[in-house]
Amino acid sequence: MKDFIITAIFIGVMFGVMSVFNGVFPTAGTGLTVIISIVIGGAITSKIIDELWPEDKSKPTYVETEYPADWDEIRHSVLARDGYTCGNCGINSGPFHVHHIVPLSKGGTNNMGNLRTLCENCHKDIHPHMRQ
Repeated sequence: MKDFIITAIFIGVMFGVMSVFNGVFPTAGTGLTVIISIVIGGAITSKIIDELWPEDKSKPTYVETEYPADWDEIRHSVLARDGYTCGNCGINSGPFHVHHIVPLSKGGTNNMGNLRTLCENCHKDIHPHMRQ
């Protein structure tokens, strides 16, 4: 949706600038008018986009690195939600781990939507440092 809005803004600004240049410089020719409109339209669109989306809001402004005090409760909720079944290989006998889909170090959270049940072997396959 964001890409569609960006494209629509760019096209609208470009045609607006082109109309102004055609009115101010009617003898400049369409080729030059289009080039100037694209450059100015792109600059104006970039400014509008910066104001609408000043930063990537999909990432938190901080990185969670610690497990919350209620981690055991969250962990058991994830295991129960997933039916005590590995989300990767489908095995239903433990031991089970709760895996962060987006790692905490990459801006992931401890929210249920970012957690899934994995068996120990599948979790080790994802995280080689756990194989020791």
